[in-house]
Amino acid sequence: MLALGCSRFRTAKDGDEVVTTSKKTKAHNEDQTSVEDEQELKVAKLWSRVDELEEEVFRQKERMRLLEKGLLTGIAPDGLGAASAPKAKKESQAPQLLVEEDSTAELAPPKTENPNDMNLEEQDQYTKQLEAARGLYTSARFGKAIAAYEKILTSYAGKVDGGFIKYWIGCSWRQLKEYTTAEEILNELIEKHASSPWIPRAHYELAKVYIDANNLSSAREKLKFIKNKYQYEDVSELATRELEELPNKL
Repeated sequence: MLALGCSRFRTAKDGDEVVTTSKKTKAHNEDQTSVEDEQELKVAKLWSRVDELEEEVFRQKERMRLLEKGLLTGIAPDGLGAASAPKAKKESQAPQLLVEEDSTAELAPPKTENPNDMNLEEQDQYTKQLEAARGLYTSARFGKAIAAYEKILTSYAGKVDGGFIKYWIGCSWRQLKEYTTAEEILNELIEKHASSPWIPRAHYELAKVYIDANNLSSAREKLKFIKNKYQYEDVSELATRELEELPNKL
């Protein structure tokens, strides 16, 4: 009887160990499955984010293409309507994309002021003259670029945005290091074309004129003005960058 009791005790004990081991194994497998599921979820989220970024890059490239087209034609492309433009606050003006000064991707030129006054032939000639003037500017033939823009301004007075044309004339004079003339042209743009969407850019170009002329106090004042006045526009970021680099120019 003693032997039989011992045998039953061992059997019961071994059974408990088997049950305990089975529970541990099951719990381990469940934990491992949970970790794998969590990792798969993270990977899925990462791929989803990659897809979103690729789509955003595509949209930005398309917007840049439309802006470049608008720059050459002088007429804002239809693809840059209010639906695709970023929301602005308070004093923000027309949607803009501002990059470094010598890039061809600038703020899209505004539509003609009186499009009904220009027939199809005039519009075609206007576009060709703009392309030619822009080509002269990008090839660093600034004197000829000024003459070309002046001719456009005279030929289409009252039919196109004079602020747009004068902006590039001012830029050309700055590139020729004629800072006084450049300052006069840009100030005239600001005073006489107050409704032009090129006003923020004209202020920034004036700051660049002051920097190039080593008038750093005026440059600092103008950059601070831009940063505060147009804080919701891209030109404010350019002004902030110039302010940060200004001490290095002393």
